[in-house]
Amino acid sequence: MLLLFAFCDLFTGVKFILICDPKLQGIDLVLRRIYELYADYVLKNPFYALEMPIKIYLFVDNFYIF
Repeated sequence: MLLLFAFCDLFTGVKFILICDPKLQGIDLVLRRIYELYADYVLKNPFYALEMPIKIYLFVDNFYIF
Protein backbone atom coordinates (compact mmCIF):
# COMPACT_ATOMS: atom_id res chain seq x y z
CA MET A 1 0.00 0.00 0.00
CA LEU A 2 1.42 3.34 -1.04
CA LEU A 3 0.92 6.42 1.09
CA LEU A 4 1.52 10.06 0.30
CA PHE A 5 3.03 12.31 2.94
CA ALA A 6 2.13 15.95 2.37
CA PHE A 7 3.31 18.63 4.73
CA CYS A 8 3.20 22.34 5.28
CA ASP A 9 6.03 23.97 7.23
CA LEU A 10 5.13 27.40 8.62
CA PHE A 11 7.37 30.30 9.61
CA THR A 12 6.24 29.80 13.20
CA GLY A 13 7.76 26.31 13.25
CA VAL A 14 4.42 24.52 13.15
CA LYS A 15 4.18 21.63 10.72
CA PHE A 16 0.99 20.13 9.34
CA ILE A 17 1.44 16.60 8.03
CA LEU A 18 -1.16 14.67 6.05
CA ILE A 19 -0.89 10.97 5.36
CA CYS A 20 -3.23 10.05 2.53
CA ASP A 21 -3.82 8.01 -0.58
CA PRO A 22 -1.64 9.17 -3.51
CA LYS A 23 -4.72 9.15 -5.78
CA LEU A 24 -6.40 11.83 -3.68
CA GLN A 25 -6.68 15.14 -5.52
CA GLY A 26 -6.51 18.61 -3.99
CA ILE A 27 -4.05 17.97 -1.15
CA ASP A 28 -2.65 21.49 -1.53
CA LEU A 29 -6.15 22.91 -1.03
CA VAL A 30 -6.61 20.84 2.12
CA LEU A 31 -3.31 22.06 3.55
CA ARG A 32 -4.22 25.64 2.65
CA ARG A 33 -7.58 25.30 4.44
CA ILE A 34 -5.91 23.86 7.54
CA TYR A 35 -3.51 26.79 7.53
CA GLU A 36 -6.42 29.25 7.23
CA LEU A 37 -8.12 27.63 10.23
CA TYR A 38 -4.85 27.76 12.16
CA ALA A 39 -4.33 31.43 11.33
CA ASP A 40 -7.93 32.38 12.17
CA TYR A 41 -8.42 30.46 15.40
CA VAL A 42 -4.95 29.94 16.85
CA LEU A 43 -2.66 32.77 15.80
CA LYS A 44 -5.31 35.46 16.34
CA ASN A 45 -6.03 34.19 19.86
CA PRO A 46 -4.36 36.60 22.33
CA PHE A 47 -3.96 33.82 24.92
CA TYR A 48 -2.06 31.47 22.63
CA ALA A 49 1.74 31.47 22.71
CA LEU A 50 4.02 29.69 20.26
CA GLU A 51 5.22 26.28 21.40
CA MET A 52 1.96 25.69 23.29
CA PRO A 53 -0.19 22.70 22.39
CA ILE A 54 -3.21 23.69 20.33
CA LYS A 55 -6.17 23.41 22.71
CA ILE A 56 -8.45 25.93 21.06
CA TYR A 57 -11.79 24.22 20.61
CA LEU A 58 -12.97 26.41 17.72
CA PHE A 59 -9.93 25.31 15.71
CA VAL A 60 -10.40 21.64 16.57
CA ASP A 61 -14.16 21.71 15.92
CA ASN A 62 -13.76 23.45 12.55
CA PHE A 63 -10.92 21.13 11.63
CA TYR A 64 -13.13 18.07 12.14
CA ILE A 65 -16.02 19.69 10.24
CA PHE A 66 -13.70 20.37 7.32
